[in-house]
Amino acid sequence: MLGSALVPAPATEAPSPLWLAEEDFNGCTEGKAFELGRMDRIVCGVVTPEGRHTRYLVLHQHLLLLVQPDLVQPGWAVARTLVPLRYVDAQVDRTDHRMLRLTLRLAQGAACPGEASAFDPGAADGEGTSKTSCFLLTLSFEDNQRRLFAENHLCKYRKAVREHLSANVEKFVDDLCGQ
Repeated sequence: MLGSALVPAPATEAPSPLWLAEEDFNGCTEGKAFELGRMDRIVCGVVTPEGRHTRYLVLHQHLLLLVQPDLVQPGWAVARTLVPLRYVDAQVDRTDHRMLRLTLRLAQGAACPGEASAFDPGAADGEGTSKTSCFLLTLSFEDNQRRLFAENHLCKYRKAVREHLSANVEKFVDDLCGQ
């Protein structure tokens, strides 16, 4: 059994309490095509400085996933914006109730996700620099009902993910204190 000494021992460290495997989405990244299959989705538009682009908001329980339908391969799409839901805050636009304004609050220095645009919330009220990077993304829907469904989905699952993470952190701290 001389060769068994060369086999590395399994890692004994537990994963971070802030890590969720469900946020990986099978290794998919922005710009990568994947098969949509029977995933639930809502047609929406993404408003950018270049104009409005048609997208699907894929109803994922852990991710904000905006995809561009692939016109060459039906049933396929290209991921355009991919952000864990825990970082997404959805607010209805006060001027047009079919619009949903998403604030993406990521770690300081994070790259701008997909079709979002950089935003400095401290600039409006004269505050100093923030420890996070903020980005804005505006989605437009055909009607108020679709917007409401999308908003409810994003808010419900953001809350669920954050509660799950909070419980993970609490258990992690309890385990550390119990040692």
